[in-house]
Amino acid sequence: MRLFSTFVCFTALILNPAVRAEQDANILAVHPNDRDMIIIPPNLPQIHGVKIRPQGVELLPQEFAPGVFGLISTRKPVDNSGVIIGEDSILVVDAHINEDMAGKILANVKTLTGRDAPDYLFNTNYHGDHTFGNGYFPEETHIIAHRITRDLIDSRFDFEKKFLLALVDDPAVYAAAPKRLPDQVFDEFMELDLGGRVVQFHYFGLGCGPGDSIVYVPKEKIAWTGNLILGPTGIPWVIEGHAQEYLQTMAGVIETLDIEVMIPGHGGVLTGKNRIRAHMLKFQTYLAELISETDRLKQSGVAYEDIVEAFPLPKKYLPPEELQKTTGGYPDALLEGWHAWNVLKTYVEP
Repeated sequence: MRLFSTFVCFTALILNPAVRAEQDANILAVHPNDRDMIIIPPNLPQIHGVKIRPQGVELLPQEFAPGVFGLISTRKPVDNSGVIIGEDSILVVDAHINEDMAGKILANVKTLTGRDAPDYLFNTNYHGDHTFGNGYFPEETHIIAHRITRDLIDSRFDFEKKFLLALVDDPAVYAAAPKRLPDQVFDEFMELDLGGRVVQFHYFGLGCGPGDSIVYVPKEKIAWTGNLILGPTGIPWVIEGHAQEYLQTMAGVIETLDIEVMIPGHGGVLTGKNRIRAHMLKFQTYLAELISETDRLKQSGVAYEDIVEAFPLPKKYLPPEELQKTTGGYPDALLEGWHAWNVLKTYVEP
């Protein structure tokens, strides 16, 4: 019995022209103007159980080194944030989803530093739960992001408000958010001196989506990984990315960054170099298996509409129940839904 049912989602599937022509009657294209065309595939399994609606959520400061704080959501997987304090300047990581949550970040800045606003704000990706709060930061806060992130905030702002609804349920949560674009962009690497503390911004390539970037404090080896690497119970979700490129991106992260504390955009914090490396290698292993098994089944003649049933999520990628309890992780049904999305998307990748 097939598991497929219509699922309206805010994310992306890239179809090549041949497949698009075959599926034309069943696929609604909603953002057709670039390589990361966002569509609604008609036969995705329903994804249940996890919402990022932030009502009642607090962002609790957790100090990982003197002056380096994660702002950790009290309900997973609502977004995490961060505050990095130098002798001269303050940087915030991600602006969250609306005025209330941006206000909670600013309240943490006030409590931790005595100042009303940070000097800098960094957006790790363009999605609204990371950027709709931009407009609620004071004008003097300088916003930085990858060039692709800035472009997509601009071009997909109204579109993102529609499609984020699948994970929030209530458009009133962010309906009033104004568009505010980053003031400065970078391409592959940027370094910022906050005064006695250097912060790096890294772009390793396509991941969960375009523009996914990492904030890294090299002296303390602390990283904010946004949507590129989710928390300890997650798997990669190839939303607007490309599985093969995502695999290469992960290789770049592993080879380049020495991370001892990882604060993901969603999910629990990971500490310990070996544990973090094992988690990143799990992401690599999953992507490699996703590519090879999807290709094997495709070459053996399994049709697009049958591929998810032929390749369910291997049980080894589901987290142990105890880890789910201690990290506030993602339920199995959600991970299985992400995997189904990944398989369908990888099937049509050139």
